[in-house]
Amino acid sequence: MNKGTHTRYRGRHALLAALALAALGLLTSCGQGLPADTPAYFSVPLEIAGATVEEALIDTGGAFELVLREPYGLKLVGTAEVLTFGGVATVGVSQAVAYSAGGLDAQADFALVGPAVCDCNALGYKFFQTSGTVLGVDFGAHRATLTAAIPARGLQLRRMDPSATLPDFAGAWVEVEVAVGGQSAVIPAVLDTGAAHSVLQRGTLPTVPAWPRDWVRATVAHKQLGTVSASLYLFDTAGLPQLIIGLDLMRVWADEWYFEFTPAGGTVTVVIAAEDTADTASSY
Repeated sequence: MNKGTHTRYRGRHALLAALALAALGLLTSCGQGLPADTPAYFSVPLEIAGATVEEALIDTGGAFELVLREPYGLKLVGTAEVLTFGGVATVGVSQAVAYSAGGLDAQADFALVGPAVCDCNALGYKFFQTSGTVLGVDFGAHRATLTAAIPARGLQLRRMDPSATLPDFAGAWVEVEVAVGGQSAVIPAVLDTGAAHSVLQRGTLPTVPAWPRDWVRATVAHKQLGTVSASLYLFDTAGLPQLIIGLDLMRVWADEWYFEFTPAGGTVTVVIAAEDTADTASSY
């Protein structure tokens, strides 16, 4: 991973190798031409040291355990540098914290506090790694659940090995083909419930003429899920996944998503409605 893409902590903890806030803080209105129907984020109830606070947004694209919008009485013991779409930002680092998310008790060595890119509380994929909990996301019911089982009727997606791209980022990787202006490329992508809209790194398809706008119309194809069309917001920050697939595309592909995270990365299972087929193009 390139220098500057880690979270660096100045204090009593060692280096936090994480793309901590890769998708948090995406503007829900990404520019003219993008859909007005912005998907709503998923969240679960959150308690800090026994006190109920604002719910925590679930961010499968964030390589952290817990982000807090404010200290909630916790002592700050240092600062960390995190990579965001706008570049490197500095956030606070708290003392160890006892908390409950979605009714599940947990203990974190620290929380990232007050990120400049998102005025929110959030759970990243490291929460699911440490708790051994499966995340279920149901678009039809707009409900997130923390469960121990994956439905037997689900379709497990083939996982991509990200070691050649971002080896320290153990998120939910898949391989897709993205096409813009008659040019296409097969690239790795991260499935991110912390992004309302999907985003593409500018220059991913170098043969396409310069893109003057901050969004582009594209198609995204997955061998098991099919092809969708979408307006993708463009970003320039190096060190992030080339394509971050947000809620806008996920909800078109499948009704229910289940994420199981291990240190090796995320395993994803989907449940598709009976009327949907894996080889039918959908339009968004």
